[in-house]
Amino acid sequence: LVITVITGNFMKKNYKNIQEDMKKNKLIDKIISEPLGGAHNDRDKVFNSVKKAIINSFNQLSEKNINDLINERMNKFTSMGVYDE
Repeated sequence: LVITVITGNFMKKNYKNIQEDMKKNKLIDKIISEPLGGAHNDRDKVFNSVKKAIINSFNQLSEKNINDLINERMNKFTSMGVYDE
C-alpha cells in the first residue's frame, strides 16, 4: 500500500501531473487530496481521509489469498523501473 497526499496549492499548481503519472506507472496506489488551503488548515479532515484510505485498502488486501498477495507484490515491485515499448 503506497498512498500519497497532494500537498497544498503549490503542489497542485506546479506538479499536478506528477501524482497522476506516478499512479499510472503504478508507483503509488491512491491519491488523497488535501482540503482547500492545505492539510494544516483542517488536520482532522486529512487524518480521517488517510484513515479511511488505509482501512479500505487493508480490507481489500485482507480478502486476498496470501500467496496471491505475495505474487502481486513481487510482480509490482520487480516491474518498477522497467521500460516497455
